[in-house]
Amino acid sequence: MFVNARMRLSLSTILVLLTTGCVSYQNVTESTSVRADNAFLSRITIGETSSHWLARELGEPQKIITNSAASTIWQYHHVVNHATRFRALPIIAVELEKAQLTVVNFEISNDIITRTWQGSAAL
Repeated sequence: MFVNARMRLSLSTILVLLTTGCVSYQNVTESTSVRADNAFLSRITIGETSSHWLARELGEPQKIITNSAASTIWQYHHVVNHATRFRALPIIAVELEKAQLTVVNFEISNDIITRTWQGSAAL
C-alpha cells in the first residue's frame, strides 16, 4: 500500500514538473549574407543595369566565373540557418537545424548585366 502510494506520488510529481514551467520552445532564423530577393531582382533591367551598380548594392560577389573573354558570371551566396529547439526538462530535449543555400547568378558582358538566374539547395 505504501509502495503504491509512493509510486503515485512520484509519477504525479514528475508530471507536475514536466507541465509547470519546464517546457520551452524556440524558433530561430538567421541570415548570413545580403539577400538578392525578387524585390531586388525586379530593380534590374537586363541589358541596361551596370555591374558597378550591382557591386554597390550587393558588394563584391562571393565568386566570379569567367565564361569567355567578354562574359563573366558573378555569384552571390545567401545562407539561411533555421533552428527549432524544444525542451521539456529534465528528460526531453530536441533540436532540429537546417540550412538553405541560395546562389544568385548575374552574367556580365561589357560591364552590363545580360542575364540572371538562381538556384537553391539544402545544406
